[in-house]
Amino acid sequence: MAVLSSEDGPKVVRAPPVGPDEAKAVLTACAATYSKTGAASPPEAAVKAVQKCTLPLYAKILAWQISLSAETFTELTEPETTPELVICEDLEGQLIQILITTEAALGAERVKTCLALLTASRRGLDDTEILDILAHDDLFRSEETYLPWAPASLVWPQLAALLSPWLRWDARGAARWRDAALAGAAADRYLADCDTAVRRTLIDYYEGKWYSENDPKMAGRLVSQENKFSEEYYNTRKLDELPFQHYHIYKDDPTTFANQPYFTQLDWVHDKLAATDCCHFLEDIALVHLDPLPEHIEILKDVFETHSYALDYDHRQFYGLLRMTMEKRQRNGHQIKSKIVQDWMKEIQEPPVPTLYPENVDFWKIMECKEKRDFSMHDGFDTKTYDLIVRFDSRGKFVATVSTEREEICVWDVVKCQLVRKMVGVTHPINLVPIDEYKCVVLCRRELRVYNLDQGTFLVALKGVMNQKMPYYGLHDPTHLVALSRNRMYVNLMNIETGDCVTTFKAGEDRFLNSLLVSGDGRVLVCGDETQKPFPLLVWSLTSRKLLYDLRIPHHDFITSKAAITYEGSYVCVVSRELDEPSPNFIVVYDLQSGTLFKKWKPGCDTVALAISSIDGCVVSGLADTRILVWDLVTGNCRLTLRGHVAAPSMLRLAKSGGVLMSTDDTCKDLSVRLWDLHTGKLIAVYTPPERITSCEVLLGGSVLALALENYKEVLCVKLYGPTVESVQNGKEAEFDDREYGDQNLEGRTFDCRDSRIVETHSALRLVGSFSSANHSAERALVSFSFNVKQTRAKGT
Repeated sequence: MAVLSSEDGPKVVRAPPVGPDEAKAVLTACAATYSKTGAASPPEAAVKAVQKCTLPLYAKILAWQISLSAETFTELTEPETTPELVICEDLEGQLIQILITTEAALGAERVKTCLALLTASRRGLDDTEILDILAHDDLFRSEETYLPWAPASLVWPQLAALLSPWLRWDARGAARWRDAALAGAAADRYLADCDTAVRRTLIDYYEGKWYSENDPKMAGRLVSQENKFSEEYYNTRKLDELPFQHYHIYKDDPTTFANQPYFTQLDWVHDKLAATDCCHFLEDIALVHLDPLPEHIEILKDVFETHSYALDYDHRQFYGLLRMTMEKRQRNGHQIKSKIVQDWMKEIQEPPVPTLYPENVDFWKIMECKEKRDFSMHDGFDTKTYDLIVRFDSRGKFVATVSTEREEICVWDVVKCQLVRKMVGVTHPINLVPIDEYKCVVLCRRELRVYNLDQGTFLVALKGVMNQKMPYYGLHDPTHLVALSRNRMYVNLMNIETGDCVTTFKAGEDRFLNSLLVSGDGRVLVCGDETQKPFPLLVWSLTSRKLLYDLRIPHHDFITSKAAITYEGSYVCVVSRELDEPSPNFIVVYDLQSGTLFKKWKPGCDTVALAISSIDGCVVSGLADTRILVWDLVTGNCRLTLRGHVAAPSMLRLAKSGGVLMSTDDTCKDLSVRLWDLHTGKLIAVYTPPERITSCEVLLGGSVLALALENYKEVLCVKLYGPTVESVQNGKEAEFDDREYGDQNLEGRTFDCRDSRIVETHSALRLVGSFSSANHSAERALVSFSFNVKQTRAKGT
């Protein structure tokens, strides 16, 4: 350790050779382990042999030979015959003795056939594979048994048991050589004269040739060997073995090997990636020994090396990242030379699987590490460009963004990927609620202000200030909103046009509200009361301005930060937890038409996000164990379970027209965004951006995603390509929007709102001045009054 930690840096230190005493200990221990009749002292000849060759593997081989007894081969040898212990002076000779001993026990031809297949395979063979292959070999068939291939099922278990110290089985059950030295000895012994024939046998098996021929003489199982068994399960063994076997067939003709379907057909590449990962495919590319590499191999290598994180996360991004790589080559001046790549260019424009692809013109700059910092807002630090993205329900293709630090509000066209309006100088905007497609209510510090986004003008400031920690508000109708008061003891109904308070909803004396939820149509208001125990939910009708229900569960609290209400206010769902038990929280659903508990769902782990859809009649919950559950609002049953995230999906967004869900993790432990079909429960597409997501929204039925990323100046518009998804297509048609935003003469304009803020400040100062003058007058009157009272009292005395 002193050498490794020296000032000169770490060095390679050769381990000292194993001593005679250690070799003897290995021999004794392994002999006891391998013996079936109990531990016995090794023969003197074996002890002397390990004194000369102290390699541990050499000692293990001798121990295995010593442990063999006649009981292992009762059918093949005499009952009292013990295999002779043959001792060689070197390791290579002793390795050969393992194979010779096995051949003597089970027959040389059968052992050669089995071990040649095992040695020629890339990552071993499992029991079903080797039995399928042996069943079609005359050497392992018999007409005397009930099943003609019965001898194969008898020989292979015997062989596996005999060689168990020298074989290892991986997680999927495939047997392969435990030691590379023994694998090399087996290859020299069994593949020297039949390497091509054995590999052809493996190729025929994995390509399903026997299944296609359907020869009556083939008495074993016939497997069709498609690339995919189902939508989620791939033929991993075939996709992994075939390139390796063809490499050995075409070892002398690397050009032919480089043009095999494994490298030229994108559907095969996609399936291989889905079944394995980038490292497995790069292993296949490493088998192409050409300099320079062919154009299509070079492109694939670039894709898998540059985008390995996104591709290993989810294979569905392959076509999008391939398109990005090929467009990058075109920008760098590389001309397409081969017909293979020309065919790829056509295929990636309309990929065979749904693919999300960013449409912003300059987005490629942030994808390249060399230009990443030059394109960011500041050097050296990650910047949060946009804090919030809000969609306009009345306009399907427009979103508004809020940037608190830069004090600006923008409107974007996500179809054209361009900025439509920009307002700067907005005082510390935190939240935005659209009134219609042009007007909105913005929370500026602790004040609510109304702006016209089309004209870029400030309209009115609502009276009063919001609570600093809980500035909650929601829209009642186009001219009114409800807002939680500063002291959180009541809710104000405010007139948006005049800024005045119309009426007040009071929860009661010394009751403090901690949430505010308004239905989509603005008729129902739900608030949580943190004062009383158990924690109640207060439900008001904003139409009649009356308290409808006081909902509560004994010994439970509502976590009102995780709540949702249907558009028409029929149901409200909220996360609840037991006060005295450390059990996971659960979901409760109330029917607001009757005020009764409708359903209680306990998924078994904490719920981190909730969304509710009136159109689809379901509640969507994101769980801490990365699952997403879709609950039926009619039957109360769990309709779907969506899996794929690697962190808790704490941000859920439903398409306005229903049928599509977008999910991501707002803590960015999972960097990707996923698009789901709520009708079928299938994953539509995945996109992994190069930077962390700060906000996101789904538009036009899921055909476009709007993402706000760190270190990127624009809203990233990600569009869905590929085969038509029915739920997305229906939503796109329902939300179709081809109109321009407001006054076309103002498109792309930037408005400075600082002037209106200065006017407000001067008005406030004048108001304060008038209040100060009034206060001074009142103080002088009070002093004069007090002085007169004292004089009167003095005269009276």
